[in-house]
Amino acid sequence: MGSFLRKQPSFLLILLILHLGAREASALSSDDEAHLAFKKAVTTSDGIFLNWREQDVYPCNWKVVRCHSHTKRVIYL
Repeated sequence: MGSFLRKQPSFLLILLILHLGAREASALSSDDEAHLAFKKAVTTSDGIFLNWREQDVYPCNWKVVRCHSHTKRVIYL
């Protein structure tokens, strides 16, 4: 995943824009909606995002997602 981030220098900018633009109400938080929008915007052939699903209300279980142990917010992709 580290090499992916180096190949995509605009990753954080895209994630921020998607986060700020995600305003629809759902079971997912706005953070999680931004992650799903990011998934849709990124093309990858290794299947790294296959288990990122809108039905999951706890994205900390998603592959390559790390969450803060207390806040349960994503801190690393």
